[in-house]
Amino acid sequence: MNKSAFMGRNGTLHTMPDKGILNIFNCRRLDDAIPALNLLGADGYLLSVIVNEKGSQEDSSDYHNTVGQIENWIRNDVYSPIFFRYCYHHHAKKCDCRLPKTGLIDALQKEHDIDLSESIMFATSQQEVEAAEVANIGNIIRINTGKADWADDELPLYETLLDAVRELTLNG
Repeated sequence: MNKSAFMGRNGTLHTMPDKGILNIFNCRRLDDAIPALNLLGADGYLLSVIVNEKGSQEDSSDYHNTVGQIENWIRNDVYSPIFFRYCYHHHAKKCDCRLPKTGLIDALQKEHDIDLSESIMFATSQQEVEAAEVANIGNIIRINTGKADWADDELPLYETLLDAVRELTLNG
């Protein structure tokens, strides 16, 4: 079985755009994202990015092109496979893939034979924490974006993904 590092994209891999990501210039890749992803990959983690997109963008080619550009800037410098999964459904649809539900996690777990108890969720939102808890992901670590409304102060909180990954790899 494999272990995976699950994470969102906003605030972990790129800045949190104020006006959505339809315009690629609304966000920039975080400088520490690639070194963190490469350390996780070198430590044997599959890299799994799970994202709730805002609203319903299912039919927007501009939107899909922007998401593809963001994925490419991340993939270009990462030495391990990285898997992106999105929920494009409007929150009113109540689908199984929209966080905090676990459909995205479940799909990746089945596709890649992931042992969730040996995996990590790097959460930037309470929804990601809740999904990780329901999915029984073994380790939950919060990343501080300044925008999350955390319900549990007991979980570790780091300023950046790289800070958290360095702590894990030094102590793990």
